[in-house]
Amino acid sequence: MRKKICILLAILWMGFIFYMSHQPAKISSVQSDNVVHIIKKVSKSEEIKNNINSFIVRKGAHMFLFCVLGILFFGSVYNGDNILKSVFIALLLAFLYACSDEYHQTFVVGRTGQFNDVLIDFSGAFIGVLIVSLIVKLNIFKKKIQITK
Repeated sequence: MRKKICILLAILWMGFIFYMSHQPAKISSVQSDNVVHIIKKVSKSEEIKNNINSFIVRKGAHMFLFCVLGILFFGSVYNGDNILKSVFIALLLAFLYACSDEYHQTFVVGRTGQFNDVLIDFSGAFIGVLIVSLIVKLNIFKKKIQITK
């Protein structure tokens, strides 16, 4: 059941990424600028207020979106026995979707597909998959300790 839910959520999340990538450059920039404005407004750190910009927000959003997607892909393929195989498959799926997402952006007004963005997307997926696989490994380790007690 968990795998089916993860698959469904991954498909929905890919649709959300597609929707966000389909925004023309002007709309995307306005959205990023709005986030920058909110961060500057609520931040108590002068360093953050002075250094945050829409570039950082956009790339952070890429990483976050693909971090979540990597977690969902891992949950979709992990069957309880081979973590390394699941990590590989989840990262491969995330990489392929990042490539297709950047290709899709070449058809959107004012947007470009860049391999640098694929690497940023992939690094977000890598972080997500790393975190979830470490959690799974930790849970397996805890269960083994409980069994030996």
